[in-house]
Amino acid sequence: MMANVNMNTQPWTDPKEAIVNLNNLISMVEKLQNNTKNDLNKANDNTPLTPIALITTFINYIEKDFRKQYPNHSRPIGFDYWWQDNDGTRLFGIVKDADLFVYLCDAKRYPTKLENFSIKSDPPKRLPPQFTVVIKFVNNNIETDDIREVLKNKYNSTFTVENMLGGMRMNNRHIRADFTDKKDYESILNCAVIGIQGQLFDVDEYLPAPKILICTKCNIPGHTKTMPIFSRKVQTMWRCPSLLDFRRRLIDELRQKPESLPAEIQFFIPADCRPKGNTNRILSNTIISCNEENVSTKCIKGTNMNAWPNLPVADTHTKAAEQMMEKQLTMESKISNFSKELAELKQNYIEDQRKIEQRFQEQIKNIQSGWIAIQNQVSTQNEMISSTCDLIKDVLFDSCEALMNMMTSIIQETKSRMKSEDKKEKFESMDNHLKLLLSKLNDKKQLYLQFQDQLNQLTLRQHTAALTTMNSLFSSSNNE
Repeated sequence: MMANVNMNTQPWTDPKEAIVNLNNLISMVEKLQNNTKNDLNKANDNTPLTPIALITTFINYIEKDFRKQYPNHSRPIGFDYWWQDNDGTRLFGIVKDADLFVYLCDAKRYPTKLENFSIKSDPPKRLPPQFTVVIKFVNNNIETDDIREVLKNKYNSTFTVENMLGGMRMNNRHIRADFTDKKDYESILNCAVIGIQGQLFDVDEYLPAPKILICTKCNIPGHTKTMPIFSRKVQTMWRCPSLLDFRRRLIDELRQKPESLPAEIQFFIPADCRPKGNTNRILSNTIISCNEENVSTKCIKGTNMNAWPNLPVADTHTKAAEQMMEKQLTMESKISNFSKELAELKQNYIEDQRKIEQRFQEQIKNIQSGWIAIQNQVSTQNEMISSTCDLIKDVLFDSCEALMNMMTSIIQETKSRMKSEDKKEKFESMDNHLKLLLSKLNDKKQLYLQFQDQLNQLTLRQHTAALTTMNSLFSSSNNE
């Protein structure tokens, strides 16, 4: 986010130094509250805002719309870290909340003008890994714009679609896709494949490259080289041998000088650092006076929501009450989570039932379309068979019958002109033989026509029965 105003960098105080001295802590909190109030008052006087006042005003501006977009988000919102560049015209913020990060990725949600100066937004171009999927081994002849169009038509929350540089090969490559809606992200992962231009490609979750730490002193993975004792960096990995030795020496030093511990601190002693036979697991300051233990804290005035909370007083009853309150809050949180989980399971069950019903209706429509195609094919085949039968009837039977009649006429005419009795008898025999063949041909023709009529009636009954069955099936499924 960049603002066209001059912003002064605020002095930073080490939190460790503030905790050591209670008076310094209280004065620092009061100063911070006064500076914030003064900054907000200056905004009304057309005076440039300081960075912290600008951040506060920006969060207040987007909070209402953010709560509307994410109604289940109950945690407070804000930047975990932020800083200002050297020229004082640009602010950078780090957000660990995934919902807030996704919300801020949309440039339309930034104000163009805040108070008395302009704002130019520069939102992130990619979403976190929990909103990212990878489409694997996509052919290089498929353009990225075509893939983007397919995803946007199917998933409305598509944010970014781009090639993965590390997954590009000679014939194919990997595609990275971001989704602002968690439901679309889970839906495409559950499908595991996506169809693009008639081809199916595998879809998998996006896993960032693992960050492996290797100690340069002991060559054991999982941590880095231990810093010196007085270094400002804190090492949290406890597998390095030199770090384990340093921890033992530090606990021995604190055991010998317990007065160096603050009054409200109870230091836990690990099992490997306890002397044999000593079951004491807590190290605390037992020398400090009672008056110093019960130091009263000043009451911080003001109703600012960003004000620091009061420091706890080392009192037994107060600690017991706080523990009871924490247990109660924990139980309430668990009950609330159970209710949300039950509602989510119910919603998922309803959604699965809807998807099953939708798939069933689609299958019924596909079967109905196939049945209509089969009907058309059967009608076409019946028409072809009928035409073939008519052709056989005309060509075979009728033509043969006409030819035999013509031959009979010729034989009779020839017979009448013959004078020799032997030749007349010969033609008479031929005439009788043709008459027998003609009679046989007529019998075959009648049998053929009768068989064709029976087949047509049977085909008609089969077609009617199949049509009635399928219509009743489709009508019953539609009524359901």
